[in-house]
Amino acid sequence: MKGRIAAYGDQCWLLLEDGSLAAYICGMATDSADLIDEMYDDPSLHDPDGAWHMFITFGVRPEFNGKGYGQALLHHAIDDVKAQGRKGCVGGCKEHMLRYYAPFGFQDEGVTDKSNLGGAQWHQVRLTF
Repeated sequence: MKGRIAAYGDQCWLLLEDGSLAAYICGMATDSADLIDEMYDDPSLHDPDGAWHMFITFGVRPEFNGKGYGQALLHHAIDDVKAQGRKGCVGGCKEHMLRYYAPFGFQDEGVTDKSNLGGAQWHQVRLTF
């Protein structure tokens, strides 16, 4: 996470509650239209002028679940990415999380063959502005 923030900190959003990290979203900009596994490990793939924003990590600490922090932060990140003039946002999620992204306008592009991070099956989701 430190390497990502050092490489593209302006593409990371943190939500703090009383000085504690409650939720975070971090990603990179790129002209690639698809999220690939190499993006998780290679911050040099970030292109500040890239057309797409890739959500690499998104999480809410368990003790802050159910407070709406993840939703608030995702809305904020989407608004910020849109203001940057990008085409949209792309992320990966497991099937059970598709319903989380749908209300934000993300479309399920199906199981991706470009990522199998952790040996899991990932759906690519996209929000196009």
